[in-house]
Amino acid sequence: MSRDLLADFDRIVHTHDGNTKSVYRQGAGPAVIVIAEIPGITPKVADFSRILVEAGYSVWMPSLFGTDGAAPNFK
Repeated sequence: MSRDLLADFDRIVHTHDGNTKSVYRQGAGPAVIVIAEIPGITPKVADFSRILVEAGYSVWMPSLFGTDGAAPNFK
């Protein structure tokens, strides 16, 4: 059984010029945009965003590539 590791974030879907991306959002307060590097929004990136939310920020985390919430697989 798989678990959605980003279930506590609001997911906003945005489409522009035929390209659809998700943006994950959580929190209130000053905005922080968390841009993940390759391989994308990993559990550690999501946990970092949660730390920012606990500190009083609103986090916006766009998914630009990779599998959202998946652990990195470097082979």
